[in-house]
Amino acid sequence: MGIERAHWEATYARKGPGRVSWYQVLPRRSLESIQRASPDKWAAIIDIGGGASHLAGELVRLGYTDLTVADISAGALEYAKAVLGRDAGLIEWVQADVRSHDFGRTFAVWHDRAVFHFMVDPEDRRRYIATLKRTLAANGHLVVSTFGPNGPARCSGLPVQR
Repeated sequence: MGIERAHWEATYARKGPGRVSWYQVLPRRSLESIQRASPDKWAAIIDIGGGASHLAGELVRLGYTDLTVADISAGALEYAKAVLGRDAGLIEWVQADVRSHDFGRTFAVWHDRAVFHFMVDPEDRRRYIATLKRTLAANGHLVVSTFGPNGPARCSGLPVQR
């Protein structure tokens, strides 16, 4: 399946969050996309696979107030909380497998810059999309970044869907 928790826990333990290939000090494109999708600071936003990302912290600094970060890796989430310090309490942190988790609510923006391209198995994609459909609010916005047709065939030692 390629997106199992043990793989990601080992990846973050071995490399550290700042040394993975997708690391960004400032996730500019994601911030711009979210601000275009929902300029309302009270909008519910979820960052899928955003455990070690700086995105949630940047959104807090911009004044967004309803933020959730979901990641399969507990280690990545703990890293992000430590970096944010007291601001970590302004964010809901969820250790979850997006293919099966029930978030128990809906979100105005579903952001994913690091997960969907690992859904190489059609059943994984189906389950991801089922969670997305349950979780994205009516008239909500989907912001997903994946590899294009000429992008790499592998990332973090795993095959990816382009």
